[in-house]
Amino acid sequence: MPPSAAVVAPLAVVVTLLLSGVAKWREIQSTRSVIVLLRLPKVLQSRWVAWALPVGEVVLALVLLQPWLPLFRVGAEVAVLLFLAYWVVVARALRFDPRPSCGCFGRIGDQTIRPRTLVRNTVLVALAAVTLWLAVRGDTTWSVLRDGGSTTAWWLVGAVAVATLAVLIGGSPVGDSGRPSSPPPAAAEATGEDYVRRPIPEALLVAPSGSVMTLAEMVRERAQLLVATNCTCGSTGATVEAMGRWRGTLPRLGVRYVSAGVPLERMSEVFAGLPDDALYDHHGLAWKTLGMQGSPSAVLLGADGLLAGGPVTGLEQIEDFVAEIAEALAAEPEPTGETEAQDLPVSDQASSDSSPLPPSESTQTSLASSS
Repeated sequence: MPPSAAVVAPLAVVVTLLLSGVAKWREIQSTRSVIVLLRLPKVLQSRWVAWALPVGEVVLALVLLQPWLPLFRVGAEVAVLLFLAYWVVVARALRFDPRPSCGCFGRIGDQTIRPRTLVRNTVLVALAAVTLWLAVRGDTTWSVLRDGGSTTAWWLVGAVAVATLAVLIGGSPVGDSGRPSSPPPAAAEATGEDYVRRPIPEALLVAPSGSVMTLAEMVRERAQLLVATNCTCGSTGATVEAMGRWRGTLPRLGVRYVSAGVPLERMSEVFAGLPDDALYDHHGLAWKTLGMQGSPSAVLLGADGLLAGGPVTGLEQIEDFVAEIAEALAAEPEPTGETEAQDLPVSDQASSDSSPLPPSESTQTSLASSS
């Protein structure tokens, strides 16, 4: 009879497979995108693989829960091979610059590949190996649970308690997800409907040609709305598709797409409609400097060198943000000669999920005074 504590291994593998499978299934496009970013063979980059992978993980988890030994042994062998394959993929991706997301658990948490990701996968390989060891001995998850009695039950209670504490105490700190540990500068000083404008921070963006420009250089001729993403999930695809519509809504502004941390050549492999003038934010430095807190995000840079609105986060919030800017511009006469839209202070919505406020009187007054 194996030790009662051994039952923790197959159950941990089952929980991991179920969590991974469900998370991947909810983000099929994201899973496919991650496969591309991990530079896996072309044959694995098709949609059917992104669909079959989560289904296979869930089926494998169910196999490891059934009591028939021959099937349990096959499931244990497949689990070892699967986690070994994941280990190799992560170890290889550690050499990439920048490192992509592993996509192992869909969009749950921050999954940028780091050394600790490889440590996690090493533990999973070890747990799968213990599961296979049980199968070779002639045991299954059910047989260990049945024969262990109350001792096994206490082991399970202890394992759940330790796992809960690990999540609560050792969860990813805010800084690890690329989010600022303090509120965005503009949001921190905004009160009510008043948007306190700050100088555009120092940050660099790279054009497809390889040329580098500062944020301040971008607004020498006219204000710019920067729309940024830092992943290859489904919301990024929707953002890319919406760029043309947002540009049509704001013809007097520059509306530029920014990829934070994901090279443009990789993005173009995933999204066919990527704008030709897309910009690359190396290691997401501009993303952090501007206080962006989620993907996608948008921020308005005024032509006078000051932040003019945002950042806002989420597709719906960006849609509202664009509509608010358009309404503010409509209240001001068309610029003539070399005059361009400069001051566009709009109410900040960076951390609000409620419907945005319409342009305030102070906003319209500021627009009028800048003409």
